[in-house]
Amino acid sequence: MRNNFFDQTYNKIDRLESTFSHAKRRKLRKAFLILTLLATVASVYPDYRNQSTGLIFIFGSIYGFFSLVEAFFYSVFNKIKEEKKSFATLSSISGNQYKGIIFHVSKSFFGSLLLYRLGIINDVASDMTAIVTEETLMGNESTLSEHVDITATTNLGALMFSLSKVSPTFKNILEKHATTLQQLTHAASWLERLYIKEIEREKWWSEQNLFKTQPFASDWAYGQTDTLEKYGSFIPSEYSGAESYQGEINKIELVLSKPTSPYALVIGESETGTLTLIQGLAGRISETHDKHAALHGKRIFMLNTSHLFQIVKNGQDFEATFSGVLFEAERVGNVVFAIDNFSLFIESAQSLGVDGIMLLVSCLRVSSMPLIVLADTHLYFQKIQKHTELSQYFEVVQTSIKDKESLLFYIQDHVLQVEGMYEVTFLYQTLEVIAESAERYFEGEALREKALDLLIEVAEVVKAEKGRVVTTENVLSLIKQKTGIPTGQINEEEKEKLLNLESLLHQKVIGQNEAIVSIANALRRSRSGIGKHNKPIGSFLFLGPTGVGKTETTKALSDIFFGEKAPMVRFDMSEYSGADGLARLIGQNNSSGLLADAIRERHYGVLLLDEFEKASKEVHNLFLQILDEGFFSDSTGKHVNLRNMIIVATSNAGSAFIISQTGEDLQKNKPDIINQIISQGIFRPELLNRFDGVILFESLNQEQVGKVIQLMLKDLSHRLEEKGVEILVTDELVQYLMSHGTDARFGARPLNRLIADVIEEKIAEGLISGNIMSGAKVSFVQNEQGALDIKQM
Repeated sequence: MRNNFFDQTYNKIDRLESTFSHAKRRKLRKAFLILTLLATVASVYPDYRNQSTGLIFIFGSIYGFFSLVEAFFYSVFNKIKEEKKSFATLSSISGNQYKGIIFHVSKSFFGSLLLYRLGIINDVASDMTAIVTEETLMGNESTLSEHVDITATTNLGALMFSLSKVSPTFKNILEKHATTLQQLTHAASWLERLYIKEIEREKWWSEQNLFKTQPFASDWAYGQTDTLEKYGSFIPSEYSGAESYQGEINKIELVLSKPTSPYALVIGESETGTLTLIQGLAGRISETHDKHAALHGKRIFMLNTSHLFQIVKNGQDFEATFSGVLFEAERVGNVVFAIDNFSLFIESAQSLGVDGIMLLVSCLRVSSMPLIVLADTHLYFQKIQKHTELSQYFEVVQTSIKDKESLLFYIQDHVLQVEGMYEVTFLYQTLEVIAESAERYFEGEALREKALDLLIEVAEVVKAEKGRVVTTENVLSLIKQKTGIPTGQINEEEKEKLLNLESLLHQKVIGQNEAIVSIANALRRSRSGIGKHNKPIGSFLFLGPTGVGKTETTKALSDIFFGEKAPMVRFDMSEYSGADGLARLIGQNNSSGLLADAIRERHYGVLLLDEFEKASKEVHNLFLQILDEGFFSDSTGKHVNLRNMIIVATSNAGSAFIISQTGEDLQKNKPDIINQIISQGIFRPELLNRFDGVILFESLNQEQVGKVIQLMLKDLSHRLEEKGVEILVTDELVQYLMSHGTDARFGARPLNRLIADVIEEKIAEGLISGNIMSGAKVSFVQNEQGALDIKQM
């Protein structure tokens, strides 16, 4: 028994869209309207009157025919909308009588468009026989309608999800193209939303669209904003990307519409997200006509705190300037006032000797203008929540980080325009990769602009290469070219390096197998794409005595994996033990800071933190956030991204205990060593737990020291090759260095000094004096006094 969802009216709509889409009908309708008008103008001239009259009837009739078709289309569309049903779903499944529902949906306008956007339409077409056979076996009516709860389907995404669950063949096609069920449903929802949005936009006669148009001279009743805009700007009314923040926008609307204390405090970790939210709110206010009358005609003015501070620094009074800007906005009459960065506002005011919180409180006592304050979560819990007088004025609206989600909505709204410009088509999976990549690989706060730039740039590249479809590989290849970060498919050279990373590291590092295995595993997880994207690639704390290879392991990792020309970012944390340590790293008084500058200059590679235990408590707190979230904010409030870095912290903590242990005993007693470090207050447990691994570096035995010497002399030999000099490494030389260049307390570190002071010095003297010429071979032998003498072969 077929239910009302299979009404033939919806089948006619689908056939109409499949053969002659709404977009094509709209263009032809406009074209014939223009032709009719031109013919009407031509009929004014007597010489063309007869011909023009005929053309008017012909063109006008065709225009009228298309108008009637559109009237039928809109009537069905409005009926479905009133019944709160899915237009795409109903038109896709209506009229299904013979070959099964998956076959029918895949041939429908929306179904074929969805499969094309996922890049699987050809495979579905080739496997359709298997799908039809599969459907026939599942029911007497050769349809899956009994197996799929169509009446519960609210949109096309839910329908496609149900079909994938009951058809193994269809599910296998999705898996073959690495298309998840989530991508299937999200892509379907996107196409349906885009289609409905376009139809609603064209209905200029609708109440919603009429209220979008600002009445003539509506601003004449309000004050001028020229002076106001010196300190900020009005937020454009756009919804792009704000769909994921609808709940928060609703809450803010309710707060701002209150007759008393219309003050909203919006807190969250993502400045990009809060800006998207505010822009969405501006769009909502511009459409408001049936609720929240208090917001009718309002515009959101965003105070640029950084710009205000720069102006005030030139001699103006901060307190008077801010109060003047706030009250001028209130005098204008149609302004919702917003403060963009309350953390920076407080810091700026404090640097000028003003209590920023009390300044705002004093203004709120005499103001009734709708106000939005944007603050990060840390500031809220540290200061605002504890400030009872300020808290009583505000209603808190907390946002969650939805950067990728809002970015995806944003580029979905712009992709058709870009496709039209460059005559290419984006797969849905490509849009997801663009949103994720803009957030992951690019610095700064303007993520939406960077995502849109990436969208445009990859379209340009594909068009230049005579391509038609933009794939995820096109995007990842462009990112690799722009950033130097390996993305996309792993080539043979990189595959070989990743699979043999342990042996490559062991060529430069003697012993320390635990450290090498941990680092290699972290890199493989990251490059394969299964590592966490919201944290650094890997983070490790190397514990052990001096001279056992902690720093050398880090250098070897940087050279092998990131390239010898790639500079490692290195900080001696003993320099950041004082009260100004944190300020020097993240900046102060609107300077960005040493760590922020270093990471922005090289945001892919290794960050080495030597003597980490000597850093101040505030610096350790900074790295709590970095290790957990992969970013921090500098003193200007801008994010610094470390998610493409490997962070290695070294420390001599617990060295005495480590020196007394070897091999299995050391690893067995590892918990005791860590507990001892915690009990001494060197590191807090929450900080240690943030590292991916706490690695113990054991003391080197005699055999390992000998191998270290071999490596050092090999490095020296490479450097001497440039001078045409060859050094012969003998057992006698190795034994001398081993007996004179090692110390239990300092490990192999004294070897560097010994080789420099004895061997390199004697060779340098010979080169300068002319006793050693290019092509010479030299060796070192021990004289009667036990010292080394240089000898030419």
